[in-house]
Amino acid sequence: MKTMRGFSFLPLVVFLSIVVFALGYFLYQHYKKIETQAERPDTVRVETQIVEVEKVVPVTLPPEPLVSWQFNGEAWQPSATPSACPNPLALLSPVNTELATKILYPGQYRNENYKPHGGFVFDGQKNADVTVTAPLDATLISGSRYIEDGEVQYMLWFEHPGGLAYRCDHLLTLDPAVQKLVDT
Repeated sequence: MKTMRGFSFLPLVVFLSIVVFALGYFLYQHYKKIETQAERPDTVRVETQIVEVEKVVPVTLPPEPLVSWQFNGEAWQPSATPSACPNPLALLSPVNTELATKILYPGQYRNENYKPHGGFVFDGQKNADVTVTAPLDATLISGSRYIEDGEVQYMLWFEHPGGLAYRCDHLLTLDPAVQKLVDT
């Protein structure tokens, strides 16, 4: 009968596995504790200041109720009786298409991504040379401001009481009246 000499690795492997598991669990709990106590860079401290009102200005209400549209999971529902859409519906181009070098149609694949929205490309044009106008009278309902390629850009959503909505994106400068709304 042959006797075996040496050291069995099985107890060592089991011992090291337990140590690694315990250390990993401890570090994970420590990380969670630090994570919950960390100050988030996306939080904003808002300081309020009481301002005395010098003059009360009456606000006139629009003659017809504003209508907003909500999707209930199955259909779009108006908040009030919607006004009729213009008939015939005539949408103007939001830009001078003669200056555009490309027209991006909705529903295309661009850069291997499906794009449900359209757009215009103005190669060689300065930003100040391209004016974007509303294709239909509508109410500004929401917007966002973001940075792309180092520039602050705006995206604005508009809604017509008849149920049509449109969005303008990648706007660099805004009309002063719209800029005032965006700043507030």
